[in-house]
Amino acid sequence: MKSTSEILKGMPLPAAFTFEEQTHIYRINSAELPSVTGILRAAGLVDEQWFTDESRDRGSAVHLAIQYLDEDALDEESLDERVKPYVNAYRKFKTDTGFEPLPIIDQVNDAEVIAEARRFQPKYGYAGTIDRIGIFRNGRKVILEIKTGAAHPTHRLQLAAYQAMLDKPGEYIRLVLRLEKDGTYIVNEFSLTEYPQDFQVFASCLQVVRFKKEHQL
Repeated sequence: MKSTSEILKGMPLPAAFTFEEQTHIYRINSAELPSVTGILRAAGLVDEQWFTDESRDRGSAVHLAIQYLDEDALDEESLDERVKPYVNAYRKFKTDTGFEPLPIIDQVNDAEVIAEARRFQPKYGYAGTIDRIGIFRNGRKVILEIKTGAAHPTHRLQLAAYQAMLDKPGEYIRLVLRLEKDGTYIVNEFSLTEYPQDFQVFASCLQVVRFKKEHQL
């Protein structure tokens, strides 16, 4: 039986790439693609015991609010008081760095977006959602992962996997932007020189996950 990556390699593009919101499943035609976060979780690198419904709901609300902010569609008056500090932190980050989101193709809808672009990596056969790509005032291009929780070592692997889904990955540095409840932010940057090694670690995780699936471990 061919692996998903083998199917993708032999498949003429464009193929039917879909995403199911409720199950969070990506597919190419009928073939299910593992997600970036799912791979890290299945490889045993992410412990979800610390994740709560409250933290997930907060993260979703913040992501939606800052998406509206980037699209100039945010209704400030309707913003939940619990979300405001995180939005203010993102706004401060944009002011301090001059960050401007750049359009990227969402491959599910085959349309340009500036937030939450769903894409797949044809060579390795996985998919994921990129929060933002953009450019700083100083001209540096970045791929950005936005968090409302604590830092984690796997964030560098997550971003390396997303970087590999870009058309020109070597043009972007990886940043994790942590928005804090006091209205401040913290940036963790990973250099281009670290990208090949970080992606290799992620690719190894993908191999482990496929081995476990094949042998029902």
